[in-house]
Parts: sequence; C-alpha cells; structure tokens
Amino acid sequence: GTPGLIDYHRIKTNSMEELVERLDNSAGYYDGIRERTLQASQFEDRIREGLSRIVELYPAASVPDVTFVIGRLNSGGTAGPTGMLIGLDVWSWEEGVPLDGISEGFQKVVKNLDLDALPFIVVHEHIHALQQYSGEPSVLLVALQEGSADFLAGLALPESDKPHYYKWGMAREEMIWRRFSEEMDTDNISNWSGNNGLVEDENWYADLGYFVGARICEAYYEQAEDKRQAIEDLLFISDPAAILEASGYAARFRG
Repeated sequence: GTPGLIDYHRIKTNSMEELVERLDNSAGYYDGIRERTLQASQFEDRIREGLSRIVELYPAASVPDVTFVIGRLNSGGTAGPTGMLIGLDVWSWEEGVPLDGISEGFQKVVKNLDLDALPFIVVHEHIHALQQYSGEPSVLLVALQEGSADFLAGLALPESDKPHYYKWGMAREEMIWRRFSEEMDTDNISNWSGNNGLVEDENWYADLGYFVGARICEAYYEQAEDKRQAIEDLLFISDPAAILEASGYAARFRG
C-alpha cells in the first residue's frame, strides 16, 4: 500500500484480521458505498482552496499529503506522520445502503455524516497535523484540540456547513457549558468526545466537546488584536486554562 494507507492501518485498523472480519460482516455496506466513495475526487478543488487558505492565515503552515482510505468503520479521519488520513468508508453512507453488521451506535454516526463535508474534514485534520499541544490531559485540553481544528477549518472554508453537533449545541449552549465547566478539569472525556456509540440519552448529543472547544476558540480569536498570533496560540496550547480565561467565554454565563 501507499505510505498513507500503511500509516492509517497502523494507527487505526489494529489488525488485518479485524479489517477482514468487518468486510465480511458488512459486505452489503461496502458494496453499497463504493460508487459514492469514488466521487471523492470532485472535492479536490475545494480541498486545495481550504488548505491554501490555512497557509494564508498562518504562513508557517506546511501542507502534508492527504490519503483517502477504506478502513473498518472506526475512524473518519486522523493525522499521522505521512499527513492527513481520511476514512471514506465512514463518510459515504446514503439512504438504501445496508447497515448489516454495524452496531446501532455507529449506525447513528454514518447516518449523521455526509461526503459533502469532506473539504471541511480534510482541513480539520490538517489543523491536527499542525498542532503541538502539551500539558496534563483534561477534558478542556481535548476540547480545545478538537475545537480549534473545527474553528480554523471554518475560517478556511466559511461557506461550509457546520458539523452536525453545532445546531444542537447552539440551541443549548448555556446548559452545555454548565455541565462542561463541572467536568473540564477531569480526564474523563466519555461525555465529550468520540462518544457517538455511547449516547443513548436524547437530552444529550455526541462530540459536544468539539462544540464547546470551537466556541472558546472563536471567542479567543475575536478578542485578539493580532489575529495571526491568535491562530498560533490556538495551535500551540500548553495552558488550556489560560486560553479559556483570555477568551472571556466563561464570563458569558456568569451572573
């Protein structure tokens, strides 16, 4: 395989046996999405546009390769030594494609995602490739890491639709913040990130850490006089509490 494919399988697939088992158990799904996955090339111009815009916003940015792969339905995207790695299998479901062999939780995931979001996802992963975060792991740190990738992808592709959790989040922002503020210093991200298959409460939504993190990053960027420096700050976070404090985001809900 290509270096990107090898990188993706090393990071995400775990073993070829697990990949083959998924292909066998969900053969109808993979057959059903094949035509859709082949449409990814139509987004090349917009992807290049988004990546170029990141370089305009932050000239020190390098632009690694982008590799599109078919995985075992466990990752829509990640970043590795070879660059951005995008799992097209997660983004290509459409009405009528069988979901046999796929857990109920992950069925919710693929139904909420769409190939049209591919440019945004590639730029989101590009931001991860640029980030250098340090400090003790916490819900706040993870939220800023994912949220800054969402926020900066939105700056690069302002015409893109926001990810699916934004509409839900914007209608309940104060409630989400209250709960987040109680958990943000812990290292238990189960309520906030990578929890699509875990959310069974209709009064809660998956990946709201991305939403909160992006809103904090947006507030930080808006208050900064030097926008380029603000972007650099969001790419190199070692003190998440300082970013939150400087953003003024928490102050919106005091009183």
